[in-house]
Amino acid sequence: MILGRKTIIAILIGFVAMASWCAMFSGAAGWLMGYDLARRETRAQLLPSAGVLVVRVERGGPAAKAGIKRGDMIIALNSVSVDDVPSLRDELFHYHPGDNIAITYRHDYGENIAQVQLGKLPGAEQPYLGIYYTARAEEPADL
Repeated sequence: MILGRKTIIAILIGFVAMASWCAMFSGAAGWLMGYDLARRETRAQLLPSAGVLVVRVERGGPAAKAGIKRGDMIIALNSVSVDDVPSLRDELFHYHPGDNIAITYRHDYGENIAQVQLGKLPGAEQPYLGIYYTARAEEPADL
């Protein structure tokens, strides 16, 4: 089958148009993906390299009574460094409900120490701070 000159030109124009649309869509998707990656990188740079960010404080809970607020970064329990959520959890479970502990935290640009009397986790015999927290790659949770 022999194609005419007009048919070949029409096919080439179709390919060029399709390639243009594909390039436009892939460019937009790449821009959006790059924008998302840039936002994630910026967020990662804003979070300190160590500590646990308090994202919510239970009203009337042990941490709230001690003055810990949303946005504070817990960096130590009884002078033991807290680098991430697992280290906070592990260190907290060395204590019992009713124990008094010193929590070192960053608030704005300064470090503070708060004396906290641990509560009891509802339905369990575990110590409870009354905070919701997050760290770099972890989802928010509570302790």
